[in-house]
Amino acid sequence: MEISIIGLSGHHNYYIDLTSGQRIIFGLDGNKYQVVAYTVDINGAKKGPNKWGRDLFRMMFSPKHDKLFFNGSYTILYSASEPQNYQLREKSRADILQNCNSTSRSWCGALIFFDGWKIDNDYPW
Repeated sequence: MEISIIGLSGHHNYYIDLTSGQRIIFGLDGNKYQVVAYTVDINGAKKGPNKWGRDLFRMMFSPKHDKLFFNGSYTILYSASEPQNYQLREKSRADILQNCNSTSRSWCGALIFFDGWKIDNDYPW
């Protein structure tokens, strides 16, 4: 993997542009769950459509669980007094599909993963 650009993109967000064209954006702001959020633009920021579920996909990394997962794959359960002691509960396909059909579509990567890396007929293009 070759990196062409590393830069700052907004408040505590960083990006890496790969020479193959993809852009990876990640946040290191220490949110209450201690989870690192990533956004992957599979064809780069300069090419469209730059839309969730088409070429933008959101992932999370949980150091506590040593798990990389798509946004929407799990419900994060936590106590307000101890947010760092959160648990992950896997979501059903129906829940993921419903949220992938919403206006943000940021859960669509979870649907593709859940379906075995296939885009099924009910995928909301």
